Amino acid sequence: MILCILLGAWLYTANTRVNRGEGKQLSKQTQEKIDELKEISEKKEAAFEEIKLKKDILTEDEISLLADAVKAQEEYVVKRGVLSSDNNRLEGLRKKLHIINAEILRASSKNAEEKAQQTENTNPLEAKNQLRQALEAERTIQNKWIYSGMADIGKIARLDTRLRRLEAIPLWEKTRECEKQAEEYFKSENIDLAVDSIKEAIKIENTFLEKYRDVLNTEFSRIDRLGIRKETYLSYPQYKELITTENSAIALEKDEQ
Repeated sequence: MILCILLGAWLYTANTRVNRGEGKQLSKQTQEKIDELKEISEKKEAAFEEIKLKKDILTEDEISLLADAVKAQEEYVVKRGVLSSDNNRLEGLRKKLHIINAEILRASSKNAEEKAQQTENTNPLEAKNQLRQALEAERTIQNKWIYSGMADIGKIARLDTRLRRLEAIPLWEKTRECEKQAEEYFKSENIDLAVDSIKEAIKIENTFLEKYRDVLNTEFSRIDRLGIRKETYLSYPQYKELITTENSAIALEKDEQ
């Protein structure tokens, strides 16, 4: 029974052993090219490290040396066709590349955020542009340089809220300006312009509610109030005619007509 079991196991694994043998044979035929990839990766990494020791700020071309080292190491691992200890080196190279790029973006994000804070009250447009840059940098860290471990979801949410709040303020102010203008037109009995202005206020308020209700204090009943004012403006000519007719009737009644 033992012999039968061993024979069965040997036959069962025969195909695997043949494939493994073919892999070794293929590896010998292409060993020089595979080794060349590893050598390229090591040389690129060494060149990068030498530059890094001498400079505090790296250029894109200098960082590309490390990127080339990662790419060559990836090809080396793939062509070997098996998992090996060289994967550890690949992971280390990749993480180093991601951290360096993430650190550059984080510094850019921090700088843009500080500029936005300085110009928020004096130049809102510039502040919005700076916040967009900061937000884009943080999202790039999150989506592209994932092995850096530097993605900060909380920071992304805070920057997004700050940016959207700055975008919301002009709408909040504009809808009230339109409402005020509509009231002035109404007082001067320029009904058509009053209706146009209140419609614009309603349109802007709807946009505000759709996009920014969570970043500024929102009056959810405001749309209804603006709608009532619009109906008031539209009905005013009929109302005025009604009052005139009523007053005429009262005068005629007094004259017993």
